[in-house]
Amino acid sequence: MNTGHLGSLSTIHANSAEQAFTRLAHCVLASNVALPHRSTREAIALAIQLVVHIARVDGHRRVTELVAVRGYDGSADRFSLETRLKERSVLEGAAL
Repeated sequence: MNTGHLGSLSTIHANSAEQAFTRLAHCVLASNVALPHRSTREAIALAIQLVVHIARVDGHRRVTELVAVRGYDGSADRFSLETRLKERSVLEGAAL
């Protein structure tokens, strides 16, 4: 994502769109790259604009969440996210 190309597409396994950010940060930390936690999370927030979460519902894969990234709040150690879609009825009945 940092090579100057205009776009990227990738996958990561997580239980929700929000958890994907934490999972990605943990993957970076596990790679033994000597970057501080805050820098890692700031870089993730700068590189990713949208996360699409897909869940298996009744044996079929469905888009259940769309989350836009607005930034990273270092003082609260939280990503600033804007939920664009969240299918609550689908998520409640799904075995995630």
